[in-house]
Amino acid sequence: MPIVNGLGATTNNNSHSLDDKSNVQVDFVWGNFPIQPNDDRNDSPTNSGNTFPSTLLDPSVSIHNTVAGAYNGYPSYDIGAKDSYGRYQGTRGADTSTTVDYIKVPSVLGKTTLLAIDALEDAGFTKLFADISRVNATSTTSANIYALNADTAYPLNTKITVVAGTAAASSPVGVPAAVLGEWTVSGNGTGYVTITGSGFTAADTTGINATGTLKGGLKGQVSTITTATAATNTAKTVTSIARTALSTEVTITATGAFAAYPAGTKISIGASTGIPTELVGDWTVTSGVTADTVKFTSNGTTVLSVASGALTGSASLTGKTGTVKTQSVAADTASTLLGASITITPWA
Repeated sequence: MPIVNGLGATTNNNSHSLDDKSNVQVDFVWGNFPIQPNDDRNDSPTNSGNTFPSTLLDPSVSIHNTVAGAYNGYPSYDIGAKDSYGRYQGTRGADTSTTVDYIKVPSVLGKTTLLAIDALEDAGFTKLFADISRVNATSTTSANIYALNADTAYPLNTKITVVAGTAAASSPVGVPAAVLGEWTVSGNGTGYVTITGSGFTAADTTGINATGTLKGGLKGQVSTITTATAATNTAKTVTSIARTALSTEVTITATGAFAAYPAGTKISIGASTGIPTELVGDWTVTSGVTADTVKFTSNGTTVLSVASGALTGSASLTGKTGTVKTQSVAADTASTLLGASITITPWA
């Protein structure tokens, strides 16, 4: 470690690691000055003589939200609860192991439900409980919990929650009560994770069976994904089509088009009188000018100018069947905590 003022000092009075200028060490820098949420957090006086925490992190601010989520491992800071001013009052000057983690919500509009679920799982959401088939308490302080892919789904130090489910009448073997609740994975092996606690009864409980899809539930302490019933997909009538020379951008007009198909949404254009053949197919909406217009990138670059008088066929614009129409939590929403949930709704 650097020598500071000729001394072997490596931490400050709050036990934070220091650099060779006696400043709190940082792993990354925001702009011209590093944000330092773990230090110098004294209350600041107001004109009335009261004090308020003016420098605390506010996860509604995007960069604060990232820092609070321990981006790149820094800082290990407990964001705490809000004070009367709506600011978060983490434990000042304290590195902790209870850093609040956030999920960066991706946009899954236009993706098939399977690809959307994959993207959400990659971001930190999870779709289903894993059914527990066996609990082997090897001692009064250690138990192995078996579930499909448990060892890969819940690596070491993952927070998990064990729930009971309802034992099936035909095979009423349930999850032992002593292992229910929240735990930190302390070890694993093929098909199981190990939890460490107290009060377990040393026994190997096999053949756990329960009714419904929940069964004995094991899940990471993360958000859940729900796929809603497919939304009604009523076709809209296109009233104009435009594309300028040498441009690939097509603008089409249909009542309520952009309101129904926001940027990122997949749309389908069906064959109909007046619709150019090259536009028949599936496209991704890039933007909209008004609530009634959508734009997308086409393959052609020749001029298109089709007015309503030429568009005399049946309604031909729809959302692409099976792709995501809406997501209940918008992409890049700040302060999406682990433990929240998201619902995706596909087009019928």
